[in-house]
Amino acid sequence: MAHESMDVDSFFPTSSQSTARPSDDLSAAELSTELVRYFLFKQCERIPIKRSDIIKDVLLNNRKCFDQVMQLAQKELLNIYGIEVVTIPRDHTGGEVAGERSKIAATDKRYVLRNALELEKQNIISSTNQTEEYGLLTIILAIIFMTGGAVKEIDLLERLQVIVGYDKRKPHSIFGDISKKLDQFVKEMYLNRCKELVNTEFISEYSWGERSEVEVSKLEILRFVSELMDVSVESWTSQYQQAMEQ
Repeated sequence: MAHESMDVDSFFPTSSQSTARPSDDLSAAELSTELVRYFLFKQCERIPIKRSDIIKDVLLNNRKCFDQVMQLAQKELLNIYGIEVVTIPRDHTGGEVAGERSKIAATDKRYVLRNALELEKQNIISSTNQTEEYGLLTIILAIIFMTGGAVKEIDLLERLQVIVGYDKRKPHSIFGDISKKLDQFVKEMYLNRCKELVNTEFISEYSWGERSEVEVSKLEILRFVSELMDVSVESWTSQYQQAMEQ
């Protein structure tokens, strides 16, 4: 049987839609259950979840009990699902021109979910069904990590040309349009992209995004590179120290 596509409004009606009962009648426990469902649903989109959206889609007129509801939802997610709610730092630049404030409201916190089981943290190649897509992300994060924490776009694309056969004239046979994938990873906050005006040209530079910092193990990235190079992880002195300090 074909399944109809569902959006978040079908799970969480807005204030303009009819509900089983007014939101003011819901207890903190009931709201936390709704928030758990909301987190699990939004996780499929792999986009950080905004505080303002939680208020709009779940709490409605109950914004004053946000902290209480969030604490209850975090406890349920951790104890039942083994999932931790992580707050993304507010200073995410979102790919804006260097020196400008992000269009993202500085006061609007964002949240992501990650597996709380340390042994499963966080091999993004094996922890997602989108193996090819996040295999590409792993390669990009490895390039950035191994080159000092930041890399200019032109240098990144040159390395991808060598490693995966990137060709800007056509989509990659496995990864598709890599330029669009870079935009996607920035949107998902796995990558930061800073644009700096040099002479009359904007130069883009990539670094690890806040989401990668909390979801991705640098030690796993280093092991990935070491296996490719057939050397021990300790051979990379600086990177190994960073990985152990994460």
